[in-house]
Amino acid sequence: MAYSSFLMGIKITSDLLYRKLFHEREKYKTQSIFTILEELGYATTLIAAVGGYENFTIEWEETLSFLGTKNVIKFKDLDYTGEKFNFGPSAPDQYMLQKSRALIKEKYPNQPISFFVETINSHANFETPTHLFKNWEECNLANRNAFKPTTALEKNIKENYFLAIDYQLKTITDFVLSENEHSIFVIFGDHQPPLLTTTKNSFKSPIHIISKDKAFITDVKLERFNSTVEIHNNKQELGHEDFKFLFLDKFITYFQEKPTSSS
Repeated sequence: MAYSSFLMGIKITSDLLYRKLFHEREKYKTQSIFTILEELGYATTLIAAVGGYENFTIEWEETLSFLGTKNVIKFKDLDYTGEKFNFGPSAPDQYMLQKSRALIKEKYPNQPISFFVETINSHANFETPTHLFKNWEECNLANRNAFKPTTALEKNIKENYFLAIDYQLKTITDFVLSENEHSIFVIFGDHQPPLLTTTKNSFKSPIHIISKDKAFITDVKLERFNSTVEIHNNKQELGHEDFKFLFLDKFITYFQEKPTSSS
């Protein structure tokens, strides 16, 4: 529901509402971020690379139609035969992110690209690698010990969470730094960590917009965002559903004035 709210710009608060919009999408037409970026010339892709669902019946055509893209990368497309982690089980995020981007750029070498991906290693039970390889392709060949993995034991759940987040931050940083100067990354959380938070904790999670394009970061005045990655409480809160219109309005205006080959 959080993912769909973010992409569609609609506050989807229940599974019932999600299914209503999904199955009656011709009646209740909506534009996702993907739809608009396609109109701007981007090649869009949904990355749904969680393993373990190969034998499940999934309404892929309907799902992609609802989200506004024709392309999907699944676990089998990654050609991953190495050690697997967490739910699925799945490929480590370092491999999943880098391989997915390589596949997209190979398919669309002459177009700007946009893709949506859910990271996996920071999810409960936080069974994750903690070692980042210099070359992401090593993930397919390394033995399990080389990943320096956590264990999924309940007694270690809090310690594993922080190790998983540390690995996730290193993975995302490595991914961002390996991209060109025109790329824009939007990173958001869909919920607080399960098994650790209680009813006293809020449902808040951060949204970050990161780019090497300093002019974009400087010129696009996103009034409801801080200028650093530090989290402050002095900014108005933003719902998942608010992001689409807030960001795209600034994005389209900026790149109409300063066209680039951004991804």
